[in-house]
Amino acid sequence: MFLTHKPTVDSFYDWQTKIVHPYIMVLALLILSVSSFTVSAKERIADKNNISQIVKWAKDGVTTKITFPEGLYLFKQPLIIKNNNLTLVGHDKLNTVLKLMTIKSTLIDATGNNALVKNLTLDGNNQQKGYDDAIFRFNKSKGHRFEHVIFKRSKRGAILPVRGWALDGLYVSHCEFEDIYGVAIHILNRNTVKRKKLITSIDQVIVKNSIFKAGYMMGVTLDAGNDRRNEAVVGGKKVGRRYVETVNMNNTIISDNVFEKTRKFHIAGVQGSGIKMIRNTFAGMTDDAEGGANAIHFEQFTRDLEFYDNTFSMANTVPKRYPYISIAGTEGHVRVEQKRSSDTYKEWTYFYEGSRERRANVKCAAFGHTDKSCKRDVHVYGVRNVYLAGNTFNASTKISSYLLVKEGENIQIGTKKDGTVSLNAFLGGDETTRKINFIGHDEGTCDVFIRAGQHISKGNVFIPDVDFDKPACRLAKPIIIE
Repeated sequence: MFLTHKPTVDSFYDWQTKIVHPYIMVLALLILSVSSFTVSAKERIADKNNISQIVKWAKDGVTTKITFPEGLYLFKQPLIIKNNNLTLVGHDKLNTVLKLMTIKSTLIDATGNNALVKNLTLDGNNQQKGYDDAIFRFNKSKGHRFEHVIFKRSKRGAILPVRGWALDGLYVSHCEFEDIYGVAIHILNRNTVKRKKLITSIDQVIVKNSIFKAGYMMGVTLDAGNDRRNEAVVGGKKVGRRYVETVNMNNTIISDNVFEKTRKFHIAGVQGSGIKMIRNTFAGMTDDAEGGANAIHFEQFTRDLEFYDNTFSMANTVPKRYPYISIAGTEGHVRVEQKRSSDTYKEWTYFYEGSRERRANVKCAAFGHTDKSCKRDVHVYGVRNVYLAGNTFNASTKISSYLLVKEGENIQIGTKKDGTVSLNAFLGGDETTRKINFIGHDEGTCDVFIRAGQHISKGNVFIPDVDFDKPACRLAKPIIIE
């Protein structure tokens, strides 16, 4: 602005008011708004005799913290968390108990983000009946944290998302999972039909310093493998193609946990990448473990797994033999179209509704069959980039394999991803004991390096021939045993 005359005091005041004052007004409004929020934000003290009040607070838009004094809080309806950044804190995890008293899908249903739950017990009271039911549910929300929480008594699960969504940003520390019959933590059940968007990445998940008490079906799992596009109807049945995109887990870390005996898997995943498992203790199987159980199980388009400084054990008293780690590249569904070589997998279509009728025949795979009804090894489905370093695999008469890899590539045993050498201990057995299986009927497993000094000799490693029409990939990418 250029002035063409000397301003008087009054004229200068008028100019200043017109030009500067609006900015002062905006700043004042912002300060008033912040002050108003500060005044309206509430911290509450729960009353176990007034559960309806607690339910209202969690969705009133202003409550930021609910403190639960020592006691038993009996919920006949779910606690629905709509408020963002809500803290639920108890006196301590043993003597502050939130318990579900009626058959409901969940004890806590979180639609708001970034809840912090600490120092209490969440008791599902075995009231969850449906497949996706859980004690705590991420309902299209994210960023929830659990510290010093006991999750107990659920016929289904402890922490699950709504199907199609994920446990984005989950943080679990110093928690206990007790009497969980199904899945303790289900990171993702990808379902693009429900979500209307294909998930290819989720926020980092951290699970650490926690105890998974014996009897659960799965400790920590994710499943992005049953996600298919519906393309047509053949013989009255829906068919489609699978989504082959792997979900980036963004350096998810599962560390320093105790996994007591499982009925199926301690940790499992399909089509996930970027997962570290560090300093965990795995106690093997229960006496009534399901068929196909493994301590660790990954399959189909799995990428970038790191196993460091874990300890594996298996009781000699279990009725069957199991592998410690099993990683497969296998397609187990009945196909509508069948091609021979693995690089045609994008052309295959599958029946994907129903239950057992959509499952392919397992037994024929070992003979290289290409029938539509036969389960197929598929090399491109196999794991890539596995690093095992510093782990202890204890001896047991009930171990079928310390490590089984089907259709894998770049398997580093004794070396971390950053190149650091840290030897594993594959204990027990002699020079002829089968400890490691590098198998697969399509192109097999290849590009493997096993460092010396890990109680592994060539006689401990089983490498069968392939059965399909392509040569074994190890001819171009060898398996090296120092």
